[in-house]
Amino acid sequence: KLTYREFGEKVGFGEGAIKNAAATGKISDQLKKAIEMFLEIIQLRKENIKFKEFQKLMKEVITL
Repeated sequence: KLTYREFGEKVGFGEGAIKNAAATGKISDQLKKAIEMFLEIIQLRKENIKFKEFQKLMKEVITL
């Protein structure tokens, strides 16, 4: 749900590089690694949110 420009800004590439990779299917090693790291960050953020929710719940249980 990101534009090429928005995604490029998040992974450190220009809009043109992202458009070119999408159009040709040729992805440089650097772009591939940036995409992998971007996806890992998203996953870790989701896990962190779940952990914080669990931590909050545990604090509530302990104070009962």
